[in-house]
Amino acid sequence: MASYDVTCSRKDGPDEDQRLEGLGGVGWYHTIDEVIANIGRGDSYWVNAGKRVAVVVITHPRTQQPYLTTSPDGLRQNNLTFLRECR
Repeated sequence: MASYDVTCSRKDGPDEDQRLEGLGGVGWYHTIDEVIANIGRGDSYWVNAGKRVAVVVITHPRTQQPYLTTSPDGLRQNNLTFLRECR
């Protein structure tokens, strides 16, 4: 099982749903479908949130479509939406 330090995200546009297209880090980029499949296989993704680590988790809010967010860290509701844009 692999572990990924997430340092950037790519958003699908400037809309309210804050849906992501992918996550990335040093030397890697995965689409949302890849991230979801990898988490399902046991891989882990995490965001360094200051002195805390926020784990990326899959939720299903109001729809059947999977949505990525981070575990509560006391700093932000979803750390992924505050990351720099992946290029």
